[in-house]
Amino acid sequence: LLQDGRFKAKIQQREVDFRISVLASSNGEKVALRVLDKSQAMLDIDKLGFEKNTLENIKQAADRPHGMILSCGPTGCGKTTTLYSILKFVDSPEKNIITAEDPVEYQLEGINQLAVRPALGLTFAAALRSFLRQDPDIIMVGEIRDFDTVDIAIKAALTGHLVLSTLHTTTAAGSIIRLVNMGVEPFLITSSVVMIAAQRLVRRICENCKESYKIDQVAAKKLNLKYDGKGVAYRGKGCKVCQNTG
Repeated sequence: LLQDGRFKAKIQQREVDFRISVLASSNGEKVALRVLDKSQAMLDIDKLGFEKNTLENIKQAADRPHGMILSCGPTGCGKTTTLYSILKFVDSPEKNIITAEDPVEYQLEGINQLAVRPALGLTFAAALRSFLRQDPDIIMVGEIRDFDTVDIAIKAALTGHLVLSTLHTTTAAGSIIRLVNMGVEPFLITSSVVMIAAQRLVRRICENCKESYKIDQVAAKKLNLKYDGKGVAYRGKGCKVCQNTG
């Protein structure tokens, strides 16, 4: 049977959350750990690396009084982090913000966060129904997985609430197809969804082992740069800090 759990540990004066998943396989137990280091969490929307125009579009959508904002992409691409950063951007004492997550990854001050527990009947859809009786201004749903969830989320977006959520699709256009396949009428999608953002994580060069090198003609052409023999770029050569990944 699959077992899930979590624990906390202090590492170098930092409190780190660990999510653990244990699977009983034919060769023994397989364990997967997910590390959530709160000190490394980048929850400032201005520092996530979005291009200027994209950032402005996100902020404008987040400033709306109602509607639905969807963040899409493959697992581990930072969708939840983006939603958290939007919540921090719009948070203020007079706003009632409630989230339903599976699980709650980071505790946000001043925001009501709920961890869903499907085994006990507390699903995303059930949580949303309860939220609507709590007079919320902004609702975040960790993930839209089924018709019941998206149906209530859209109704919330159409009745004066700002709703944020994620979808496991690779493109923004694919999110619309996914919603239609779930059974959502196209006119409801156009009426409720104010923004869909597809994202990926870009690798960063290790600051501990980065080294400079001159850009050659081939690289300059690929980067659409004018070659003058003076262009300099950086690359990581690998070290213990980055586990030799560069």
